[in-house]
Amino acid sequence: MGGVIDTNQASQLPRYLMFTGTNQPKKKLTLAPFIFGEILLRANPDPTLELLRGFDITFGLEVNAVIQTISGLSEHEMQRFEPFVNPIFVPHYESFYSALSLPTERHFVWAEHMKNDHRRFCGDMMERANVVRQRLRRQGAEIEKYRDLNHAIDRLPSFKELVVSTVTSGGQRPRELATHQSSIRRS
Repeated sequence: MGGVIDTNQASQLPRYLMFTGTNQPKKKLTLAPFIFGEILLRANPDPTLELLRGFDITFGLEVNAVIQTISGLSEHEMQRFEPFVNPIFVPHYESFYSALSLPTERHFVWAEHMKNDHRRFCGDMMERANVVRQRLRRQGAEIEKYRDLNHAIDRLPSFKELVVSTVTSGGQRPRELATHQSSIRRS
């Protein structure tokens, strides 16, 4: 079993958790690329990188890669999708592993670029949410406050529209759209 860590948790990992026991393999941790980029962009990432090297690290796919991949999957395929990559097949991700050992200027440039892309993505999500919210208001719907994401999904019928709009980049990417009756291919 592995864990997924956030930026603020990475430097606080107890060293005694690195191994499962005597002569046992390292414990597995999953890092999202944007979390790893945030670590690299710290004033001094070395102590955290040294700590992370003591674990068996797996990197998840970048957000854009996940969205591009799932946009063409059926609902069944989405449920089976795993957002991890084998660096042997995707060389770009191999550079993440090398950055754990010896970050270079190329890694820092990537981290800055990734952070800017992530900010743009979050801004796009916010804009799309505002469009959906405005449409709901025009239709006379009352906008609720939600406890958490699950509550919003349960209570907000247009949440699926927001997700589909985000995944398809406003309809620019093809998608598999599941309806209650059937799945239809849209482009």
